[in-house]
Amino acid sequence: MSKIVFLDVDGTLNWLWSKNYLLQPQKLLIKLELMAIKVIFVQGVQKQKILQRNLCDLDGMIGGNGAYVEDNNHVVMHQGLSKEDVKKYCWLV
Repeated sequence: MSKIVFLDVDGTLNWLWSKNYLLQPQKLLIKLELMAIKVIFVQGVQKQKILQRNLCDLDGMIGGNGAYVEDNNHVVMHQGLSKEDVKKYCWLV
């Protein structure tokens, strides 16, 4: 059975580091990789925003508030809203 860690790299990881609960984020990710623990990033943002951070190779991610799921560069789910739904539910658009 694989070991997996799910991380929110925006605020949670940096907050835990600032409180001395964790290693510096980059060092933590390297250590997890050396221990053969899969790291899955869970974010509200899109994949491109994660890649811009150059943290490490992605084992997988859950992004776009759950609308995008990827495992080992394989897209498991990618669900978006139609223009009609955006107009219907997002009154700021």
